[in-house]
Amino acid sequence: MGTQIFAPSYPSSRPLITLGDHVLKRRLDLKLDRQQTAEMIGTDKLSIANWEHNRSGPRPRYIPKIIDFLGYTPKDLFTPNTFGEEIRVYRQIHGLTQKQMADKIGIDKGTMRYLEKEKHEPTKRMIEKITACIEDNLKKP
Repeated sequence: MGTQIFAPSYPSSRPLITLGDHVLKRRLDLKLDRQQTAEMIGTDKLSIANWEHNRSGPRPRYIPKIIDFLGYTPKDLFTPNTFGEEIRVYRQIHGLTQKQMADKIGIDKGTMRYLEKEKHEPTKRMIEKITACIEDNLKKP
């Protein structure tokens, strides 16, 4: 007997919870295989499979390309409710790691991690720096 390959169910039969769910639905809608999808996003087909099966999530650098591939930003995944979530969402949408975002603002990576998890209360000056960084990038075309 041959090896049977597990094929995930079409996402319309279940809610789209993860970015991998969104990628799978879009890939199937476009009738693309994983290799074609990987080439469009700039990764490999194993990564696509891992995202689609929710074994792992994409690295930050792939998120902007995934959003381009989807043609939309999944609001359920990228809608902040708190200041920490706003930082995380901005960082992810722009494909930045915590270290890259921290460097951009002028703080250390540990502080960035605590800010995102809301384990660190930002100072007024830090809020102003973060807000300015986000607003400056939103103004750019």
